[in-house]
Amino acid sequence: MNVGSVNFKNIHKIINVFKNDYKHFILLNVGKDIVYLSEIIYEQEKSIYEILAISIEQRQYDDELFYQEILYHFCRDRNLKRLPVFIALDSELVKIKQFNFPKMPIKDMQKAIDWELNDWQKDYVYNYRIENTDLDNQITVFLLEKNYINDWWQIIKEQNLHLASIFYANNTVTNDIDVKIVIDDDELFSTVKEDELHQIYNALYALAHHQEIVLNKDFCHITYLNWCNISVVIILFLLVISSFVIGNSMHTYFNLKEQQEILSEQLYLKQADKDLINEIKQQENAIKRKQNVLKTIYKKDVKFYPLMVNLGANTLADVKLMNVDVK
Repeated sequence: MNVGSVNFKNIHKIINVFKNDYKHFILLNVGKDIVYLSEIIYEQEKSIYEILAISIEQRQYDDELFYQEILYHFCRDRNLKRLPVFIALDSELVKIKQFNFPKMPIKDMQKAIDWELNDWQKDYVYNYRIENTDLDNQITVFLLEKNYINDWWQIIKEQNLHLASIFYANNTVTNDIDVKIVIDDDELFSTVKEDELHQIYNALYALAHHQEIVLNKDFCHITYLNWCNISVVIILFLLVISSFVIGNSMHTYFNLKEQQEILSEQLYLKQADKDLINEIKQQENAIKRKQNVLKTIYKKDVKFYPLMVNLGANTLADVKLMNVDVK
């Protein structure tokens, strides 16, 4: 974050929510011709950094592949893969500039710093620290070459690792804070000098309390450790959204199915009504046919009722008329 820790003090608190309680990472303390490689496990609940391995490599001659080789051997010997790497820079690799600005708003101060570093921004990334006094603001700017960051990013990527952060931690950090650093391996502890351990301890204290000056190629960088956990939160969020979408789809599906059953029942009732209507129409047609037959008979003007009465009166008992011819 190239605006320092002034506007972003609360960001660390938010990021801590997404950190694992148990971490495993590689720490590199890099000097001009010397590198301290450490494999470290951090248990957040107990605030303990446990150093599992330390390797100190000194450049003996002008070797362009010096960093690649030492990192390769360190990871190969311990079978370390897909771990985040934190790089703590020695002061000889970082350019430091001092400015004194009068009291002014933060935004104006940022513009003033950008103006002062205008010639540097093409080849360098920077961060700065502000110390407020009664009279003015003392600005300490830390600059690092972009090519240096890109080189380390490529080296770490080749080893199947992840660059978490490149930072500078000064030597003013004291160890009287609530962080413990332990080395359970007595043989390992005895082979490392006190001043060498101080280099590693200082970087760990700075990391633990976010007192480092982050210098990276993206200016605002989420570490691999944090990003792994944030990705879990994102996945959980996507699962919740997916569950909601699936639940809503199932609810819609069952509603549509219920409506379909109601429509089917209504269609069945309508079909029954149609059958009844067709039956009534057939009966109506039969009645019409009978009416038409009667009409044809009535047209002949034959009075059947008197005839039937006359025949009934003049016919003997037990005699049936099978045919009557009327002329």
